[in-house]
Amino acid sequence: MRKRRIIQVLIMVFIGVNFLLVYLDDEGKIERTAYISKWSESFEADMAEKMYKEGVLTAAGEEQVYFDEKLGTFQEFLVDEGSMVNAGDSLYTYTVDNYYEAEADLRAESGQISGEIAAIETAISQMEMYFVPMNMTETPSAFTLTEDQLEVEFPQTSIEADLLKEQYLVEKEKELSQKRAQLAAVEAQLTELQASGDTITVQSPYAGRISNLNETLDHPVITIEETDLVAIGELTEQERKQMQEGLAAEVEVQEMSTQLEGAVQEVGEKPASIKVDGESMYPFTISFTETNDSETDEAEAGESADPEETESLDEIGSTDEMANTEGTDETEKLLPGYHADLAITMEESPGATVLYEEAVFADSVWKMTGEGKLVEQGIETGLMVDSMVEIVEGVEVGDWVAVEPPSLFHHEANFITPLRWRQLTRDSFANTENTWTENIWSGLLSR
Repeated sequence: MRKRRIIQVLIMVFIGVNFLLVYLDDEGKIERTAYISKWSESFEADMAEKMYKEGVLTAAGEEQVYFDEKLGTFQEFLVDEGSMVNAGDSLYTYTVDNYYEAEADLRAESGQISGEIAAIETAISQMEMYFVPMNMTETPSAFTLTEDQLEVEFPQTSIEADLLKEQYLVEKEKELSQKRAQLAAVEAQLTELQASGDTITVQSPYAGRISNLNETLDHPVITIEETDLVAIGELTEQERKQMQEGLAAEVEVQEMSTQLEGAVQEVGEKPASIKVDGESMYPFTISFTETNDSETDEAEAGESADPEETESLDEIGSTDEMANTEGTDETEKLLPGYHADLAITMEESPGATVLYEEAVFADSVWKMTGEGKLVEQGIETGLMVDSMVEIVEGVEVGDWVAVEPPSLFHHEANFITPLRWRQLTRDSFANTENTWTENIWSGLLSR
C-alpha cells in the first residue's frame, strides 16, 4: 500500500515537473504539438464601409418667375398649378404702359444675355482644350488667398482632375442651355411687342412642374420645380463630421423597388433645426448618376464591326435601346415624396485580402505553414465589415490560419488537425508522390 502511494506521488511529481518545464520554456527548446480543431482560409473580397440612412425624394431645385408691375398691367395666367411646362411655353401675359421703354428694356436684356452666352461658350471651349497632366504628385494640395481668406484646393491625381473637369463642363452646359432659353424667350417677347404694340407674353425659360401660382401677384408669381429628382436625408452631429461630398451612394426607392446609383452632392453646414436639449440634425443631398454606357458600347461596336456583322449588331442595338427605354420609363415614374433607403459608401477597398473576425487575435494571426508549423504572424488590418476583416499586411490570399482552440497555440509548434473522412476521395490522392497507404502510416506515426 505504501509502495503504491509512493508511485502515485512520483507520477504526480513527474507530470508537475513536465508542466513546469513546458511553462518555463520561453526559448522553445521543448518540441510542442498544437491540436487545431478549426481553421480558416483567407480570401479576396470587395470591402466597403457604408452608412445607412433614411431619405425622401424631392425636386432637385426650383426656379422663380417674377412680374414687375412697373412695366404694365397683368392680364392672365396661361398655365395651371401642377401642370408641366417646357422651356419656351407661355406662362402669363401683360400689357405695357410705355411701348418704347418696354422695347428698349427688351433689347438691353437681349444684349446682356447674348454677352453672358458668349462668356460661357468661351469658358467651355477653354476647359475642353485644357490638358490634364498624367503626373500631378508635385501639385500643392491647397493654397490660401490671405486677402480674401479664400482657400483653393487642387486635385491630387489626374483622375480627380478629370472628374472636376467633367463636372465643370456639365454645369456650364446646363447654364448655357438656360441662358439660350432665356434669350429665345426675350426675343419672342420683343417680336410680339412689335407686332401687337402693347402686349407681351412671358415664356418660361425653364422646364419643370408649376408648383405654385400666386394669384395676388406677390413675388414670385410662379414657382417651377425642376423635373430632376434628388434624395435628401439628415445626419447627426457625429455623422456630419464623417460625411463628404462626392461619396458614392445607392438609393433604393421603397415605393417602386427601384435601386439607383448616385453621389453625395451637398452636405449642409446649417442644421435643419436647433435644439438646446436635443441633437442637431444636418441635411444632405444625393444626386443621381446618369450613365450612357450602352450607347458608347454600341458606337464602339459599330466602328469595329465587319459589314457581315452589321445586321446582328443592329439587332443587339435595338434590344439595348428597348432596355434603356424601359429603365428611363421606370425612373420617370418616380415622384417627389417617395421614401428611400440610402447607403453611402464611406470607405472602400476592392479586391482586399479578407479573414473572418474569429481568425484574428488582436494584431496577429496563427498562420499554418506548408511545413506543418504554426507561426504567429503580425498583421495590419483595414476595414471591418460585418464579421470580415481586411488584412492589409501579413497575410496573402489563400493562406490558412488557425482559429480554435487558441489556448493550445504556440509559435513554431507542429500542428495536427482532425481527420475529415468526407473530404477523403480518390481524387485527393491522385497528385501525391506516395501511395495512400504510405500517407496514412506517415500521419499515424507523426502523431
